[in-house]
Amino acid sequence: MFFNLIQRKYKYRAVWARRSFEQGIANVLVASSSHYAYHEMEEFLQLLLVLGGSLLLGSLLLLPLIVGWGMRPIDRVAAILRKITHKNVGRENLQIQDIPRELLPFVEALNGMLARLDKAIQQQKQFTADASHELRTPLAVIKSTIQTARMTDRQVTDYTKALDDMHQDVNRMERLIEQLLSLARIDEGSVLLDTTRVALDVLLANLVEIFDARVAQRGGKVICENCPTTWVKGNENELNQLFTNLIDNAVKYGPTKGMVRITLDHSTGDFVSVCIHDQGGNIPSEAKIHLFDRFYRVDSSRSRDTGGSGLGLAIAQEIAQRHGGQIEITSEPGKGTSVFVRLPLQ
Repeated sequence: MFFNLIQRKYKYRAVWARRSFEQGIANVLVASSSHYAYHEMEEFLQLLLVLGGSLLLGSLLLLPLIVGWGMRPIDRVAAILRKITHKNVGRENLQIQDIPRELLPFVEALNGMLARLDKAIQQQKQFTADASHELRTPLAVIKSTIQTARMTDRQVTDYTKALDDMHQDVNRMERLIEQLLSLARIDEGSVLLDTTRVALDVLLANLVEIFDARVAQRGGKVICENCPTTWVKGNENELNQLFTNLIDNAVKYGPTKGMVRITLDHSTGDFVSVCIHDQGGNIPSEAKIHLFDRFYRVDSSRSRDTGGSGLGLAIAQEIAQRHGGQIEITSEPGKGTSVFVRLPLQ
């Protein structure tokens, strides 16, 4: 059996054993001083305390220097970011030498953000320039009409015609402003508000009635075929604007006495496909990729004559995407132009 003995200030490590003999029982006790071992342990403990304290103190002193050295790449990134404004965002790129591998995703994400920001700014500038141009054109026409009417005395019929022309230009400006406001509201947020179950077949039937009465005066026709009861979830006003823009385009750019046919297809599973077909088919293949660009027109001169601003399809696409859908357009001479709108069923 091992045990410790303490005598005054000295310590001993002892071994005690008991043996039985014929003559009796013998106890054997062997002890050795452990003073030296305890002394060595105390010195080692003191050494550990001194070294540990020194290392801790040194670490506290070096920590700001180490952190500062490690943060240098971020400081360089911050210095570059402080110089970026809306004027040079497209020319700045965070190319930093000797960047730690751990910071590469951070720098790449910042570069991507700057690229997206530059694209958004350029689109905003282009949008502002295009909107200013589109508003300036009817204003210039109205001003020219007024100046021409005031140059000399004219007949009442001439003044009436001038007023009618100005009224048409004012209507064009009013429609453009409404479209710009619609785009602004759509761009403001991607979350749909005031969503309800919308009877899509009823909505289309009402639009068909309105447009058919409009084109009947020139010998055209707008019909709705195979339009069973269909429910979708969304904002009824936005969906009405979506299909108003598409039907209006089909009526404007299709043949004068042609037919616009609207059909509903439920065979695509959880989606309904609305097809708006006109007999035009005159969209060049190179123009298809730009059809949904804002202010883009295949034939700018004809679009101004018919009152188009190049915003109808852009608004329609934004509304379709907000409702979880998409729009596709096909156009072939002899077969006509078809616009397909896919929306999720309710």
